[in-house]
Amino acid sequence: MTQVKLTEMAENIVNQIISSDAVEVSYGPIGGLHIYTDNIDMNDEGMTINTKEDDDIGVPFITNESLNMAQIVDGKIEIPLFDVNFNWTAIISLYKLNKVVAIN
Repeated sequence: MTQVKLTEMAENIVNQIISSDAVEVSYGPIGGLHIYTDNIDMNDEGMTINTKEDDDIGVPFITNESLNMAQIVDGKIEIPLFDVNFNWTAIISLYKLNKVVAIN
């Protein structure tokens, strides 16, 4: 099996995802999953965005093929998800968390 390499654009998108503090992911019937980027794993075949370990509403594995087709539309990342059972698009919003000062 030939391993798919990321394009320069896909690498840029992955770097933006990984360098954010958190992401919000929506796809198919699932909307508004908030995930810290510490829970995003990359390997040679693609990206896994982990929710709770026992959660059935996780984000499907995103292959390098899908990442290579990712686009930035209106400031959000759109990644097509292909599987035998569905054909959805993951919409990812990036967040940076800011330190706030406690007030009495």
